[in-house]
Amino acid sequence: MVFSGIVTMDNAHSELALLIIQLHCNGVIFRDMVQVVEERLHQSLSVDQLRRLCKKLNLHRRRNSASMDKVEAIVKEEKETSGANLGYRSLWKRLLVKHKLRVPRDVVMKLNRQIDGEGVKLRKAGKLKRRKYYNKGPNYVWHLDGYDKVKPFGICIHGCIDE
Repeated sequence: MVFSGIVTMDNAHSELALLIIQLHCNGVIFRDMVQVVEERLHQSLSVDQLRRLCKKLNLHRRRNSASMDKVEAIVKEEKETSGANLGYRSLWKRLLVKHKLRVPRDVVMKLNRQIDGEGVKLRKAGKLKRRKYYNKGPNYVWHLDGYDKVKPFGICIHGCIDE
């Protein structure tokens, strides 16, 4: 049986390979994979053996998961929506969490500088663009906030604004 175009295995090992591929694709860590293999197939493996098997099966954890064109399109989309004021570290984290893309931070930094050069300069200078909010009329939205830093001294400060 052929896996990932590299390894040929007999029937006894194919079940192990299928289980490893399934667990790897689901993001299970190596230590937990060893336990699952022992429980399901009654085979004992060390973590190092499992890593070598994953390497033979061409399974990698930290490879870039997307083409640069796709990453660039997603960064442009984020910059047009809620991510307009994000720096490269926050943008990198958003790509990882929201879009499940592993991209090196320096690549995200270069893309951010290329796509939103003016925003990078403004963030560096500490002059962010403020958002404009629009609502349907008076008393539609209220913002209430408190300043709790002086509360231990018996002073309570609260403020409210009708936006």
